[in-house]
Amino acid sequence: MAYGTWERHRTSRTHFESYLIYKYKKADILANLISKGILEEYYHYLVTVKNCANNTTIKYLMNFSKILRKEHLVKQQGEDWILKPRHKSKVISRIPLLPMARKILDKYKPYADNTDFLLPVKTNQKMNEYLKEIGDLSGIAKNLTTHMARHTFATTVTLSNNVSIESVSKMLGHTNLAMTQKYARILDKKINGEMATIAGKY
Repeated sequence: MAYGTWERHRTSRTHFESYLIYKYKKADILANLISKGILEEYYHYLVTVKNCANNTTIKYLMNFSKILRKEHLVKQQGEDWILKPRHKSKVISRIPLLPMARKILDKYKPYADNTDFLLPVKTNQKMNEYLKEIGDLSGIAKNLTTHMARHTFATTVTLSNNVSIESVSKMLGHTNLAMTQKYARILDKKINGEMATIAGKY
């Protein structure tokens, strides 16, 4: 993430916390309680209390649109698909749901039946804590992140299993193949390293 992007997210969080204190006398709220009405009030707060310009206010509100909702899961050709626009390019990511992912959604169906979300929405801090715990229990030394999941999907799950680069590009929502080819180059580097290890044994 670029520093400017991080700074925008940090400022957006600070503004929302100040709004919650101003309106509800508390600095945090469960994500599944954030309704359209709250966002409309937050918009008004940013414009009137914080004196933010309209375009700036809209950018802050866009930070709330990065959660997988029920409308992103659709039926196509008798199968479940995730159809979700990427935030920068607006290109639709088209991903057929694998059986394991379907099992995870089924596990949380009671939760989904009572909210607008398919999965419980955790804060970044709590998500990172869980990922660290999973890494520790699994003996993984790397610092696990949600972005690594996207990387693993592109390389280990798809390209390593002979899924075409064109299909992977569609699923990742890339605007051109050049963006997807970086994952293929990473995969080639990994293969080269593994083969070098084998070559050393002979």
